[in-house]
Amino acid sequence: MTTADIGPDGTDGGAAPGGPDESLLSAALRRAEEEARPRTEFRVRLRASFAAGGLQPSGGPDPAAPVPEAPPPPAPGPRRRPAPVPRWIAYPAAAAALLLAALLSGALEPRAVPEPLLPAVRRPGPLEEALVAAERRIAELPALSGRRWASRVVEGRPVLLPAEIAFGSADAALHGGAHGEPGDAGEVDAGELRLLVLAMAGAESLLAQELPTAAAVRVPPLVTVVAPSRGAFEALVAPAVAPLPVGDSTVAFALRGADVLLLSPGALDPGGPPCEEMDVVHEAVHAWLRARSPRGRPLPLWVEEGLAGMVSQEGAFDTKEWCRGLLAAADQNGIDPLFPAEVMEVPDTASLAALVKARAPCDERPYTLIPVFHAHAESLVAFLLEDHPGCVHRAGFLDWLGRHLSGAPLPESPDGPAFAAARAFGFESPEALFRARDGWLGE
Repeated sequence: MTTADIGPDGTDGGAAPGGPDESLLSAALRRAEEEARPRTEFRVRLRASFAAGGLQPSGGPDPAAPVPEAPPPPAPGPRRRPAPVPRWIAYPAAAAALLLAALLSGALEPRAVPEPLLPAVRRPGPLEEALVAAERRIAELPALSGRRWASRVVEGRPVLLPAEIAFGSADAALHGGAHGEPGDAGEVDAGELRLLVLAMAGAESLLAQELPTAAAVRVPPLVTVVAPSRGAFEALVAPAVAPLPVGDSTVAFALRGADVLLLSPGALDPGGPPCEEMDVVHEAVHAWLRARSPRGRPLPLWVEEGLAGMVSQEGAFDTKEWCRGLLAAADQNGIDPLFPAEVMEVPDTASLAALVKARAPCDERPYTLIPVFHAHAESLVAFLLEDHPGCVHRAGFLDWLGRHLSGAPLPESPDGPAFAAARAFGFESPEALFRARDGWLGE
């Protein structure tokens, strides 16, 4: 029941007036209504607050009014600590967790030991490589095996010296050890070695100029090896020149197989023996040519000896004049032991010695006519390299030489290699070549 159900007179509109409880019920309702109404003091305070702006109208908040700050959150109450875990459970569990984390992260794997930093290695140049290769080859020779060697570069050329060698002249570029035993290299002249090296360099320069096809064949630098003693030098040279003896004036030799120029220690004595420079250059030319010859295909002996004799005598005396005189004397006395084809086909020194010995004029001097062969060889090479207008044999000789050294096929003839070579030079036969040579010598 609400106040709207009460009539104006304070009675219930649906009940008949005059009931016994009507007056009590009306009184209770009036008291409840009075208590629900606001009191006078409340109405006064509400009106004053509205007038002061403390109350908002029912239409909504004022946009211009400042936003009141939110009240601070209530202070947290005391947290309740969980019950502690016993140590006999917590410690093993924590250790297991740490171990699992370490295994998963790889921390327990063996650490790689970093390699130590090495200094940059300088790549060996052609001279160093040639010295190492030559030392390896000569170690296989009985007379030179088991020795220590000192590597030197003299005037741009590689040289191997016995480690015990000592230089008599002060030279900042060359250093030696203590004096050797009697018969060893001992004390030698560094200046003499430099002079010989310069002479060899000049000879090679002349060869490159005269023989461009041969110079085009690239080979490692020629290494000069100084023998530790005269005995070691002769032990290496004697088998190569047999049956000829090793002359006392022989101070250099081009060793086949080892591909080095071997020097006797006497070649480095101050002053040296007579014609030592000529002998060294002569053998240096042999070494230069053999280094460019394919294995198993050596140049004919007349080509090697002719070029070596011509280059070594350059500036010393006239090769053409020397050959003319010697060959004329042999022809006049009828002691020329060789035919043209034999000169061009003799393969080596031993074959030459046997041929000359069989035709020697006397048994006491079986090899006395070997210089005749050298005169033939040198004059043939000088004639074939003669350069003048209308000369065609120079080009033929250089082409034949280049093909021989490069391993290309050579012209062949059923009459033999001498005929094939003569025809490659532009002549019908070896005899025709020799006749043309004789005419050139007589000019």
